[in-house]
Amino acid sequence: VRLTGKVAQGYRAPNLAELAKDGTFSNGTELHNPNLEAEKSLTGEIGVDFDRGHWGTGLSAYYTDIDDIVGRTLTTPGTPGTDAVYTRDNQGKVVITGLEWVYRHRLGEGSSPYSVLADATWTQGRQYDTTVDAGTGTQPLYDVPWRRVPPLFASVALDWRPREHTGTIGWAALRLRVAAPQDDLYPD
Repeated sequence: VRLTGKVAQGYRAPNLAELAKDGTFSNGTELHNPNLEAEKSLTGEIGVDFDRGHWGTGLSAYYTDIDDIVGRTLTTPGTPGTDAVYTRDNQGKVVITGLEWVYRHRLGEGSSPYSVLADATWTQGRQYDTTVDAGTGTQPLYDVPWRRVPPLFASVALDWRPREHTGTIGWAALRLRVAAPQDDLYPD
């Protein structure tokens, strides 16, 4: 049995496009902002692994808090024939939580090169931006799904890994991946 934990701190400085480049995208025009702050994050993870020789399993949980996330703020609503105008801005925080599970079971006796592998990952990301939309008086990006967070996904595999490497192929696997529908989408 192995118990592991980690705490990590990070940041992402605004890139040159966010600081100095104007451009267009599908929803309108985006303006640069030379006063953007760096995004800062704090991550914690704890996990437990069991290894019983011919089988093993593990479960880990993680939590990430990202402050001053860089996004877009609507500056000028679009009208027929004109694009909406957005400015890049630091927009509150994002919280990402998740669980990962893995399982391995060696098939056959002793030195069998075959194993069954399985894993599943669940992740949830939420944005908490207190910016008030002047047109509606609401906070449209408060407690909404975060971008690019995958739905629940899993895989199962038949794995071949010989005990001693004797040829040009070190291992092979036949894997089936599945995912739940992605229905928890960012408002944009």
